[in-house]
Amino acid sequence: MEIMSMPASNESDGQHHIMLANQNLNSESAETASDQAQGHEEEEEIDFRYKKGRDKPSDVRNVLLTVAVLLVAATYQAVYNPPGGLWQEDCPDTDHVAGVPPSAAQTNGRHPELGASTTARSKQVAGVSILATKNIYLFNMFIFGNTLGFLFSMLTIEDLTSGFTRKTELNLALSSISFTYGMCVQIISPSEYRTLTLFIFFIALALALAVRIWRGKCARRRTAR
Repeated sequence: MEIMSMPASNESDGQHHIMLANQNLNSESAETASDQAQGHEEEEEIDFRYKKGRDKPSDVRNVLLTVAVLLVAATYQAVYNPPGGLWQEDCPDTDHVAGVPPSAAQTNGRHPELGASTTARSKQVAGVSILATKNIYLFNMFIFGNTLGFLFSMLTIEDLTSGFTRKTELNLALSSISFTYGMCVQIISPSEYRTLTLFIFFIALALALAVRIWRGKCARRRTAR
């Protein structure tokens, strides 16, 4: 009986070792799979770029719409609170030479270094941009860039909301905001330079519409192919 029990015990020990080995292999394979999955997750978290097959069009539209709304708010705020601020009160007795340093006003109407005439002056008026009063050229450059950002953002909102309900009301709201933006540009400009500022505004508007028309033509050509 003792001789016959020894093989049975050896066989049970062998099966036990085999089971332990299988468990170790399974645990190692599970750890390897989890490490690989974690590595893929890290790669996906790092890659924030748009992928056509991965990202849903509705999610992309929502992101673009959010960014466009933020840009509209930022550019609109920059108009009614431009760099340098606005004059807070009228002071008609104080003249500010537009486009040149204040020291030029003390040199008989000529710039001391450039020799340019500085007879055009802007008075301190409440609600007018200080930057426009001091340097109309920098002010117009600011208006041009800011207006481009505002108009492109508004056109993006109009595109992303196409087909929505209440589209007519939304378009009227966008048009009204664009109108008030243009009015703000005129209000903060010195009276003698409002025509020039309005011209700069319409140049930016024409450029934005030209880009929109060109993009629409490109889209139709791709669809035709």
